[in-house]
Amino acid sequence: MVWLNGLGITTALDKNAWNVQLEEWNHLCFTFTQSIFTVYWQGDVGVLQGASGLQLGLAPERNPHRGAGTGHARGGFDATQVIVGDVAQVSIWDRVLEPREVRDAASCRTLARGNVLSSDTTPVEVLGVKSEWVALDLICKSPTVRYVVMPEERPFPESNTLCRLLNMTLAVPFGPEENELLTEALQPFRSVCSPSKDWKLWLGITDVEVEGEWREVSTSQVLEYRNFVSVYPIGGTLYNCALLTVEGLWQDTDCKTTNRKCSACTVRTENFLRLRGLCFDSEYQTYFRLDGYVHGRPMFYGYYDMVIHYNASDDAWVLRNALENSTLLRLPKISRYSYPLGKYDWTVVADVCGRPPGGSLTLSLSACSNSQYMCDSGQCVPHTKRCNLYHDCYDKTDELNCRKVKVGDEYQRELPPTGPGNSILELKPNFKLVRIANVEDINMVVTLEFQITLSWVDDRVLLKHLHTQKGGTILTREEIQKLWTPRYQFMNLARGEKNLLEENIFIASVNDPQKSNYNDVDLDLTYSGSNNSLSITQYYTGTFMCVFTYFSYPFDVQTCTIEIILPTKYEDSVRFANEEARVAYVGSQDLALYTVQKVQIGESSGPRRMVLQYNLRRRPGVIMMTTFLPSALLLLVSWATLFIKLEALNVRAVMALTTLLVLYTLFSNVSKSLPTTAEIKLIDIWFFFIIFILFSNIMVHVFIRETTTAVHCLKTLPKVRQVKVQSVSPGGNRVAVLLPFLNIYRLFIIPFLVIIFNLVFWLYVFVI
Repeated sequence: MVWLNGLGITTALDKNAWNVQLEEWNHLCFTFTQSIFTVYWQGDVGVLQGASGLQLGLAPERNPHRGAGTGHARGGFDATQVIVGDVAQVSIWDRVLEPREVRDAASCRTLARGNVLSSDTTPVEVLGVKSEWVALDLICKSPTVRYVVMPEERPFPESNTLCRLLNMTLAVPFGPEENELLTEALQPFRSVCSPSKDWKLWLGITDVEVEGEWREVSTSQVLEYRNFVSVYPIGGTLYNCALLTVEGLWQDTDCKTTNRKCSACTVRTENFLRLRGLCFDSEYQTYFRLDGYVHGRPMFYGYYDMVIHYNASDDAWVLRNALENSTLLRLPKISRYSYPLGKYDWTVVADVCGRPPGGSLTLSLSACSNSQYMCDSGQCVPHTKRCNLYHDCYDKTDELNCRKVKVGDEYQRELPPTGPGNSILELKPNFKLVRIANVEDINMVVTLEFQITLSWVDDRVLLKHLHTQKGGTILTREEIQKLWTPRYQFMNLARGEKNLLEENIFIASVNDPQKSNYNDVDLDLTYSGSNNSLSITQYYTGTFMCVFTYFSYPFDVQTCTIEIILPTKYEDSVRFANEEARVAYVGSQDLALYTVQKVQIGESSGPRRMVLQYNLRRRPGVIMMTTFLPSALLLLVSWATLFIKLEALNVRAVMALTTLLVLYTLFSNVSKSLPTTAEIKLIDIWFFFIIFILFSNIMVHVFIRETTTAVHCLKTLPKVRQVKVQSVSPGGNRVAVLLPFLNIYRLFIIPFLVIIFNLVFWLYVFVI
């Protein structure tokens, strides 16, 4: 035995370097100098390691042969290093072999006999084992296929399922040599399998897809070799299965469940089972495979010292230690046609793994790796099929025991968890504003539908059965009751109106899955709570206060909020991670009277306070049509009255007064629709200005009159510029004088005031 730093070479080096295949010859070679230690596996360099500081030692064993055990460097027997197999070409050289020489030896191109020791030429003491000479090319020859006969009669589907559970396939000869081997394996059971008939054994082939085209059941590969009796196959839609006779001939038959025959499974070198539930020191000790027969039924033998076989004397399966020739466990009350595949409670016969005799120990025997989930029947399914609300196991056990949360007895749900490094726990908020249901301007409240999600990490929790589907893995109410969940309060609720419509706690991530130990019967993946955050989502409807400012009405933008604070008891233990907060608005941007803008986390948010802020910009379209446009038209009408003939005072006065009254009525109606407030609004300024202009126009109509004088002699006023008009009165000739102020007022003053006012007004609305 070679020792490296006080450990056996197979222990000191990476176990992944030793990909051992049973019933195949494996070539191991190692060389070392004062500076380099090299290990070759199957002719290739598996490990190349500097020898500086390494302690190398060579401890030759007295019995390096089949069934022998090796010792520690300091002496003593180590059962985990038992060699169960064949050993050949043990050689030692006094030099370092070249890589080419190692490859030639591994591929059987040379005998590779050492010049210091060679098991072929050096006398070796052999005790209690078989020794024989074999041809060199047989060592490197690919192993032939083997068959294990299952001497119980079953329907074809059950036979196929049994072979799959055994990590094998239903036997199919692919040539005359394999057909002969299968026929030879059948002979010891010809009196057990359908003793009164010649047709004994199911073949793993079918032509159910295409009539006459026989395919292997497990791979759907088309079969080239066939050995049907001359009158067979009969064919037809009913005869889709095939049987083997004691002479090795084939016959097609039906696949009905009432048709029961024996079967055989194909054994390949890479197929093995795993026995879980014991206290093995090495994963290789859990490996078992089907080979040989005890009491007429196949036996499971382990890679080391354990065997499982059927004991006909008490009609039970037993687990025995082959080295000590002792029975450890016994499995009674199982159907005599069944095998100990899957999960069973075994009765302890002798002390094993600290269990006293008379107790029970749960074991599982299956082909499932720790990357799969094992159904109680021994069927293997992917972990993604576990607890997915659909039965993927034939026995439906994949949907049992689907609890997703596991907490220890020391867990206190009233205490919040701590953050990394025993720091303050951070809650990561995610706001989703779903809908703004109603905006009450007069009462200054807004009714909302929204969703709040808070995420945190609880390293005290162990999680199971997580899935990557949309929405994460949702916890049940029972599971929620085990966990600490954050509490918070709304600060700006109006009239206390808040309804919780829905609440869910889920795990969105599936990070760092931990596979089970090779001794664990439970193959479920586990997830640490420190790497997978918990999230609580709560869907609310609520009415919240919002302070409306109306100065810019109807072009106002109202800033409203939802304010949340943490309870005082969380002051030193929990905080909001507002810098990681996410906000979204998923409703309609355009409401009846407002447009929703700038949904974000407010600047006033802090460690214990979180503020969702959004803007409501009033849509002025309707108000423009119903208020501004009519009032502007009234202003235009009032201005037009200034151009009516001066002598038509009644027309001018009536039109001017009517426009003022209509405008005031419009202003009064608009004011009633607004909240009662002492604050001056833009629309008030607009109306005040137009009312002022209309009032000014009326005053002009009142005070601006025509001035007339009698015309006796035009020659007396030669330098006076005057406008002569024909008097309407039937009396004598009279002249009206139009004051220059009227022209200045209607052509310059009014347009100037209106233009300046509109520039300032609309500049404030759209720019400021």
